[in-house]
This record gives sequence, structure tokens and C-alpha cells, in this order.
Amino acid sequence: MYRILSLDGGGMRGLITLTVMRRLDEAVPGWLQKVDLITGSSTGGILAIGLAYGSRPEELVSLYTICGRKIFARSRRERWLGLRGILRAGYDNRNLQEELRHRLGNARLSDLLHKVLIPALALDNGHSEELGRRYHPRFFHNFDQSGDIEAYKAALYTSASPGYFPSVDGFIDGAIVAYHPGAAALTWVQAGRVRASAPVSLAETALLSLGTGTVRYYIAGERHDWSIARWFPSMLRLMRDGNVGLVEYQCRLLLGDRYHRVSPVFARPIDTDVWEQCDRLQQIGEDVDIRPVVDWLRAVWEQGDEGRDSS
Repeated sequence: MYRILSLDGGGMRGLITLTVMRRLDEAVPGWLQKVDLITGSSTGGILAIGLAYGSRPEELVSLYTICGRKIFARSRRERWLGLRGILRAGYDNRNLQEELRHRLGNARLSDLLHKVLIPALALDNGHSEELGRRYHPRFFHNFDQSGDIEAYKAALYTSASPGYFPSVDGFIDGAIVAYHPGAAALTWVQAGRVRASAPVSLAETALLSLGTGTVRYYIAGERHDWSIARWFPSMLRLMRDGNVGLVEYQCRLLLGDRYHRVSPVFARPIDTDVWEQCDRLQQIGEDVDIRPVVDWLRAVWEQGDEGRDSS
């Protein structure tokens, strides 16, 4: 069984993901060590790299509970003048960079203990011909040396959320490419990119997807003759939820029972920069019913250990 762990974006809501993973570790010891590939977007990309580096979920919690306030910090002057969030990005990413460098040091993606697949969006592909220049999805990985970079940089690229943080080296948030990166990981696996021996078949692939929570938005009625201005407030949610829904459909269609997703439903929205609500976010993770995923891990994830080849 080739095991893929997929981690959604969501800013501070990554604390929910960590809480669920820590609880799963207690219920099914060793499940995380059996991962072959960890893929993650935005905050999920940071977690994917941290886990692949060797950190336990409980060790990464402090990135949110302690460092969240520093990462999502605005000076009193900036708050009063409204400089950040209106005229500039809401937050400076220097504090995030400092924390990532502290945790990951000079490690490169090739130094990580697990394979990773980290999406970002290049704002300019640098094509030699002007007509060829455009945005370009980029996937940072450690399958070979062609895309090897420092781990902290890949984490910065995938988490450079527009409006929240400045772009980094011409890259912005991986969640724009794949908020739920599970289908991207499946594609790379099926393309034979992740293993030196024979390609991994769908029949021997299992994928666990951990989301950072969902608000069940909907628009009632059958006809909406709205202007662009009327649609605009809902457009980002529609594109994000549509993206996640498509990936859900693809993964379930391809993998069937070998695909499982956990993403709690919120009664009301929770912003991605709410460091003040760490206790609430952890409690949401504690309240998730993990019995179905524990059963799934034991029935699917734990099978097929003999003769594994994750080279």
C-alpha cells in the first residue's frame, strides 16, 4: 500500500489538523511513520514539510499557539493608519521566515525523511518569448534533485497568501493552485514520478485527506440574474469550495474506499489569521469524531506492510 497524506490550506486553522493528527497518533500509534508521500498547500505545506523533517504533530502546535501572534502581528501605527490590509499585504512574512528557519535550519527538501509535494504559483514563468510568459503552477518536491531547494523556502512560497503576506521570490500561495492537493499527489504517483521501481497502481494507493474545516455556504433559489459586483463577495468561496469539491469527487472516484477525508463543519466562519482563537481551534479538533478514520486507518492504511518499496 502506497500511503499519501494530504493537508489542506487554512492559515491558523492548521491547528485543527495538528490536533486531529495528534489524537490519531494516540489511537493508532505509528500510522504517521508509514506515510510514503505528504502533500500540503499553504499552512498544510508548512505542516507537510515539518512532519517530513521529523517533527511530531504536538511539536508543531507551538507554531500556532505561541508563534501565531508574532506571525500575524501588526504594529499599532499600521492598525491605526490602515496601511496593512488596504495599501499593503496584511502582514509582513519576515516573522514567519524567521520561525521556519529556526525550525528547519539549512535542511533541503532532499534531507527530509518523507517524500513531499508542495504546490505554489509562479507569477511569471520566465519564458524566453513574451507570448509564452504567464502564471505557472509549480510543485516543489524531493523525488529527484531537479527541484531541490531549502525546505524553509518551499514553506514560504506555498504560504504566501495574497492579501495576507507579500509574494516570495515571485511565488504565491499553493492553495490557489490546489487548496486540497490530494488529486495533484495522485497524478504524480500515477505518472511514476515518486518511486524508482514500477509505478504505483491505484489498487495499491491509499489517501488520507485532512481539511481545516468547512462552512456550508449555499445560495438558495434557481435563477440569479446578478451583476459581477453582486457575485463578487461570494466568488472566492465559490472557487475554493468548487475546487475542493472537484478534488473530492476525483479522489473518491479513483480510489473508492481507499480514500478518506476529515474536515469538520463550522457553524460560522473562522478567519485564517485568528491567532486569538487558538483554544477554540484546538477544541474543534478535539471534538472531531475520529472513530471512522481510526477504523479506516486500521482497515486500509495498516494493510500491505510486507514488501513495501518507497524508494
